[in-house]
Amino acid sequence: SRLRVFDTQGRLKGELPLPGRGALCTGNMVYPNAIDMVWKGDDGHVLFHFSAPTESPALYRANIHSMQVEQLIAPAVRVEASIQSLSARSADGARVPYQVIARPGTELASPRPTVIFGYGGFAAAVVPGWCGNWLAAWVQAGGVLVLAHLRGGAELGPQMWLDGRMQKKQNTFNDTYAIAADPFARSITTAAQLGVYGASNGGILVAAVTMQRPELFRAGIAQVPVTDILGVTRDPLCLSICLLDYGNPDDAEASEAIAAWSPYQNVRDGVAYPALLMDSGKNDPRWPAAAAPPSCAYARAGSAG
Repeated sequence: SRLRVFDTQGRLKGELPLPGRGALCTGNMVYPNAIDMVWKGDDGHVLFHFSAPTESPALYRANIHSMQVEQLIAPAVRVEASIQSLSARSADGARVPYQVIARPGTELASPRPTVIFGYGGFAAAVVPGWCGNWLAAWVQAGGVLVLAHLRGGAELGPQMWLDGRMQKKQNTFNDTYAIAADPFARSITTAAQLGVYGASNGGILVAAVTMQRPELFRAGIAQVPVTDILGVTRDPLCLSICLLDYGNPDDAEASEAIAAWSPYQNVRDGVAYPALLMDSGKNDPRWPAAAAPPSCAYARAGSAG
């Protein structure tokens, strides 16, 4: 993130010095934008939260006249870690960026337990903010965290979103496979040590990739997913959300594209699937609790042959 100051005539006055490389966010790495993270104060001051993948949110105050920034509330948690920016080549040749976060001194040429975090949907960006308590604990314990920037998101602009939605949704999953395979080639991890994690649209991502390419992953955590995308027509609110990025299951062309990746429709008999954890909110109106169990139970039955 960057914070620039303009005068009332639209002329650039300067840029406020932020604490480091990070994001204006309060701890959720997935944001449609960060504009709501800055609040106007009195006497030319603004308040904002700032966090980084290895630093939990802190509160700052900036004076837009003197361009000075002061910390009001310090981060509750800091994790010593190194961040390496890499990229992989997806199935259609597109370059897909990702970051590898690990404890300083971690030998990344020796395979280690690794988790991919991804979202890839609804024009939201995976920003370099606080990665959350359990992911930070994972890194601190010696695990490797991979932040994936997948098509369907908007880290690189609107075209990135358009290239990962509707009939092009498979690009999101292909990008995930490319990001999984690249650390294999670099000896960072192996399929036996790789997990994938996501929530909401990211939970759907986890369910989809573990059904399509189970051999790439040892485990997956899908939070608040919908696993039967063709069946969302039964829930008006869920349908209205899915229409934005996946298409209308009642449309013949859209339903054909959805059926190719919808997790529930892609569980196969006799396949050894990764260990899966799917959870849902009991009263979540957007992703109903009944939306996750079908694929989980079906996958378990499929693994049993």
